[in-house]
Parts: sequence; structure tokens; C-alpha cells
Amino acid sequence: MDIIRITKDVCISEDKNFAVGKYALYNDTKYPQLYYLTDIAKNKDGNPFGFRCKSVDMTTLQLSDEETTLGNDSLKEYYTAVIIPIDTIKDCAERLIRGESIEDMTSSSDASTALVDMKSKDTLVRIKEETEKAVAVANQIQAYAQSLIEVQKAQLDKIVSAFNDKICKMRSEVSNLEYVIQTIELYAGIEEEVIQIHSGESASTDAPLVLHQAVLYMDEELALIDDEFDYHKIGFFNEWLVKDDNYKKVLTEERCIMACKPRRTDKYYNDDAFCNWLFNKPNHRTMFLIRNGENIYKIESDNISLDDRMFPNKNELEGILKGDMKSIVEKQLETFRKRYTKVIFLIQGLIDRSSTLAPHNIKAVLTKDIDITKSDGIELRYELDMEKALSDGHLPYNEWLRQLNSKLTTGKRIILTNYDFDDCDFIRYYSNEWSQPRYPSWGVYVLEDNPNYDSEERYYNRYKTRHIIRYMPRDDYRERKNRESIMISVGREGIFNYDDVKLEDIDYYLNSRLHRSKYYEFVKVLKIAMKLYLEEKHNEDEFIKMIVGRLQNEVGLTPKDGFTYEDIVKVAVDEFKDSLKWKRSILDKDKETYYMVQRKVLSKNYRDKYFK
Repeated sequence: MDIIRITKDVCISEDKNFAVGKYALYNDTKYPQLYYLTDIAKNKDGNPFGFRCKSVDMTTLQLSDEETTLGNDSLKEYYTAVIIPIDTIKDCAERLIRGESIEDMTSSSDASTALVDMKSKDTLVRIKEETEKAVAVANQIQAYAQSLIEVQKAQLDKIVSAFNDKICKMRSEVSNLEYVIQTIELYAGIEEEVIQIHSGESASTDAPLVLHQAVLYMDEELALIDDEFDYHKIGFFNEWLVKDDNYKKVLTEERCIMACKPRRTDKYYNDDAFCNWLFNKPNHRTMFLIRNGENIYKIESDNISLDDRMFPNKNELEGILKGDMKSIVEKQLETFRKRYTKVIFLIQGLIDRSSTLAPHNIKAVLTKDIDITKSDGIELRYELDMEKALSDGHLPYNEWLRQLNSKLTTGKRIILTNYDFDDCDFIRYYSNEWSQPRYPSWGVYVLEDNPNYDSEERYYNRYKTRHIIRYMPRDDYRERKNRESIMISVGREGIFNYDDVKLEDIDYYLNSRLHRSKYYEFVKVLKIAMKLYLEEKHNEDEFIKMIVGRLQNEVGLTPKDGFTYEDIVKVAVDEFKDSLKWKRSILDKDKETYYMVQRKVLSKNYRDKYFK
């Protein structure tokens, strides 16, 4: 019995006759095909004419489901009858999986010995041939064993997948149980810390409980006096809240609740991202401020965490209660619903068990639908809902700044903040970074005309701007004697028009609560503007006093009804400042300015308009 090779890894034994239970090999060495003869094929008369057969997968040795028919003539001409030891290979593969070695199986198995006939062939050539045949059988055994392993692995994966689904379901159940426990603890006040910051008279019984939508950020409230606030300074925030009745600016209603956090953004603590995230976790912890008349309380609980709002917008709230929000996925909807429900249970617990809001006439918050909007004695302030929030007539900060900067012309002063300069902005050419000076730092600069500006050239060179600023670069290696010129575009971010700003606008945006999400974008530049404005105003006030004294003591003019000397001189000073191309502050020792303003006040036009 000879052994012939079908593919690189498959060996079978050749036989001379076709019969049921044997194999037929298609005589093509490049694309071999193997069929298993399952039954005798008969014609309509019942006479046999060939065999029914199924194709054999050369790797897994599995039979196909589909049957085909091979005639006797076709078999004799194109096929060879062969015997493949499939049972032996399967047995060896299973033994291989159990840990036995191929060498032991090929040396001890009678079937493998029959396959690899080593009777009396003593020549080296025959030994080589038989060795190759044994290796081929071993390869087939290994290939089939691998196929068995893949099948078992697939079955195992299926079991593991089903087990993982059960684990996920159990985790979900545990999570829901934790949520229920936390919600109950919120209502009962368990794991809750209440600190009374200020004491006094309580609000009237009829005063409604106002819930603020927007979360208060302590660092933004103290930004005018502390640029580096974090959770370590919460005690300082408590002191500030009480001092000068600042709590009335934050908690504006007699009875109200507002969520708060130490910071809106992360603070830098460490270069390592994970460490920085870990250190910032206390900065984003949710707390609640409660005002009841003059009584101020702060509540801390680990059972509730909010984002930037205590309750959703009006349309979102309706969607959460109905469960049909189309704008968010179901998982997010469930998160929003749980977070909102926790807030409701916290408030209901304070109403039922705590004296922080007493005395009051507030009815149950926990309605059948857990709808806080249906509760008597509770009002919602939608500070972050543009459809519900009340506007005070002021523009958003960015729009106001854009309109303010549109008035910039040559000679006006700007406050430079985070302007993004580029190497090509320098008027002078620098061949390398070592000779190039540093960019201008934060400060006040005067807009000047660009000597190289050409409107036609601007069409071809977008880097050419109409204005430049001059400054003295800071150099750590040598002392610079000449100022540097650099181009600047007044339409870009990082520029603030100082000369056209009004004090009331600065004060509004520093103290308004409608644009707090953008607070850190403008608080620093407005603080600089406020400081400069007040310094210049002090100088102007001294200047105006000098001229008023002159008018009262020497000239003898009397203002018309509705005017004062200070008002009249202030108008003259403002007109004089507006007439200056190169803006500057008015100093009390500026003699030239003194005489020019005095001449304007004593002019016929002013005498007729302002004096009797």
C-alpha cells in the first residue's frame, strides 16, 4: 500500500478499486479535490452507473452537506481510488490535545505503522521517503487537532460571552441598587454634612423656594481678589460670602438653593496628566448653598454629582419626564433622569426632615411623576436656558467686545492679552530665532500706522496689517536700547479697546452672572482695565478740581440750573480727550492741557450753553 501526497499537509493511501466508504482523488496536482463515496448511484432501471459522494475539507476533514454523483467512466479516467485514515488522524489529534507527542503516536500506533510501511525497506532512499510520509501524516494530525481546538475555542467563547452578559446584567443591577441606596440616603440625610455659615432671621413663611439652574463656581466669584482659588480655600470663600453681605449678591432670593463647585476648570498641580486629574477631583465636587433669610448653609454629600446645572432646560425637563427625548440616546436619558431624581429627593428630604428651610408652606416635591414644576411654593430660575432666562438688555461679552474694538483707530490705546503673534509680524527681518526678540507681553500699547502698509499690497500679502505697536522687548542676555515694532490686527482676539470703554460696562461684566461660563476669558483684562480706569479718573478728578477752583474764585461764572462746575469741566475734558489723535491720560501737572481745557470752558459757546 503506497502513500501519496495530496497537499503539503495531507497524505492518503492509494487503492485500486472504488467502493463505498473509500475516497476518490481528482488527478490534479495543483488543485486536488477529494471526495468520499457515500453510496452506489443507480439509474431509472436500477442498474449501478457510479457513486454518490461528498467533498472533503482538506484541513478539517469534514464532509460537505451537499452530495454529487460521479460516473464509473469519469472515475476511471480522472480519479484515483484512495484510502485516508481519517479515524486514525482524529484519534491521534485528540490524543495530541490531551498532551501526547506526535513521535510517541507515530512509533506506537498500529494504524500509523500501517500508514508508514517500514517492513523490510533497508535502502536510504526508501527510509527518506517513508520519513517524509510519516512527517506528512503528523502534519495532518496537527492540522486536524488545530481545527478541533478552534471549534472548542468557539464554543468556549460562546460560553464566556454568555457569562459576560450575565455579569454585565448583574453589574447593572448592582448599579441600580447603589443608585436606589444613594437616593434614599439623600432623602434621609445620611452621609450628609451640613455647615451653617451665617445665622440670623429666617425668611417669611410665604416666601417661595427658588432653585437656581446654574451651578456657582467659587473661583469665579473670587476671581477679582484671588486668581488661584481651589478647594483648599473653601474656608476663605465662606468668609467672603458673609463679609459685606456678599451672599445677597449670589443667593438673591430670601429662600433659595444653589449648587456650587470650587472650580469650573482644572488647576495645574503636576506635569503628570493622571496626577493632575487626581488632584483636581476635589475641585469638581458638588455642594449646595442654601439661604433662608439671613441663615446660610452649605451641604456636602458624596451621593450626588452635577455637571454645570442643577436641573435641565425646560424642554429637556419635559422630555426626561416623558422619556421621549429625541436629541439624546437612551443611555444619556437614563443618566439625566437619575441625576434629576437625586436632586428632587435631596430637596424633598430638606423640606421634610431639615430645619434649614423652615418655616415654609412648600408642598410635596415628590409628585406621582416626580415633576418639580407641579410643586406649590417652588420656583425655577433657568439661568442657562436661553428660551427661559431673563435678559437684562446687555450684549454677550464677545459681541460687546467686537463692537468696542470696531472703534479702534490710530492713536488709541489697547490692552494686549493673549494675542497670537507670528514671526512674520515683525517689521524688521530676523534671520534666526536667536536674534529675534520676544513678543510683547500683557500691557497697554498705542496703535500706530504701519509704515509699510499698502492697501493694494494687502491684497497680495495677507500678513500686512494697517497698525503696529512699539514696545521694549525683554532680553535676558543683553540690554536693548531701541524699541521694536510689530504688526497687529485689531480684528483678532487678544485685544481690548481701552480708550472707548465705559466704567459702567466694565463693572457690569465683572459682576453679571449671565455670562459666567466665559468668565475666565475676560476677567483678567477687565481687572486691568478697571485698575487703569480708576487711576486715570483719580488724576482727572484732581485736574478738574483745579479748574473748578479757578472758575469759582477768579472768573465768577455761575452755572445754569441743572449743571455744576464739575459737570461742565468734565464735558470739556472729555471733548478735549476725544480731539486728541494720540490718546493719553490727563495729568494735574500738564500745563498745556490745563490752559486748553480752561480756554474751552471760558469760550463763548460754553458761556451761552452752561452759564447764566
